[in-house]
Amino acid sequence: MFDAWVELPAAERDSQLRALAVDEPVLAERLRTMLEADDEDDPLLRDGSAIDVPGAAQALVEQLIPGHEQTDPWPRMQALARQRLQPPERIGPYRLVERLGIGGMGEVWLGQRDDGSFEQQVAIKLVAFPGRSLAERFERERQILARLQHPCIARL
Repeated sequence: MFDAWVELPAAERDSQLRALAVDEPVLAERLRTMLEADDEDDPLLRDGSAIDVPGAAQALVEQLIPGHEQTDPWPRMQALARQRLQPPERIGPYRLVERLGIGGMGEVWLGQRDDGSFEQQVAIKLVAFPGRSLAERFERERQILARLQHPCIARL
């Protein structure tokens, strides 16, 4: 419905929404909310020109996370894109087996525990540009992962 109605003139759209609200008030309200959000003037897209991605990202972060570190990650991200990390062969009891993926923050590797205690495969995240805020974010992630409980997730 949204895809069809978003193209309608405002008066026709309002008429359709009123008619829908008679039989489906919840759906009509959700659709109205989506259409109003689509109509909002977004300063990032106002003139239709190319967006300054780093600037837009920084503005969004400032809006969503007050008090975050005021550093520009873009140069570091560009440098990461030009060169791959040179990981060690081992991290603690884990041997790095193969790179699983690469992204804006670093790389994810398959790790194999091989210290003789027990066998285990893990994903190891290697961060290209660590900092205080990143350490705090990983700590939050660690806490969330520690609370995961599901029949398909083994616990040690």
